[in-house]
Amino acid sequence: TKNFVINSTTGKITVAQGAVFDYETVSKVYYLKVTVKDHGDPSLSASALVTINVVDEPEPPEIENKTPNFTVEENSPVDTEIGKIVVHDKDENESFMFSLIDTSGFFKISYVDSIATIKVKSGAKLDYENVAKYEVKVVVQDKDSETDTAVVTIDVIDVNEKPTMEEQYFELFENSGANYKLDGT
Repeated sequence: TKNFVINSTTGKITVAQGAVFDYETVSKVYYLKVTVKDHGDPSLSASALVTINVVDEPEPPEIENKTPNFTVEENSPVDTEIGKIVVHDKDENESFMFSLIDTSGFFKISYVDSIATIKVKSGAKLDYENVAKYEVKVVVQDKDSETDTAVVTIDVIDVNEKPTMEEQYFELFENSGANYKLDGT
């Protein structure tokens, strides 16, 4: 195999320059048939099979889009889905835990396998006229405690809101003239 070099004098086996070993994508075991010869007369030799196992090392999860931009309409009800965060990990049989860092307290996160969903939290007061943009962080951790982080921008969309008017009570004195100003309570 081109992944290893054997020193013809010492017999020492080393990794060849440029060789790449990735447990998840290439061979996990290499077998080398090594033959040694002496310089005697007659020359004698012996062969052995050398087994080299590639050992898996934990690799961090990778968030597909580390700076997503999502939108949500102002006044959206609880559990309105805002956007999804997708994570990949080269390690086999990986599991994930997601957390949300949100200083506004208006958002929450739920997840299944490698997909997390950001939603509107109960009690959220999304009002475009007060705050039009939020920034939250999503942190994913795999079972090996390796992490990755996404910085998420959430733009609040202005919607046409119905105007409000409260009932009012006015007093008008008899014999009031034109242009008399009514003061409501």
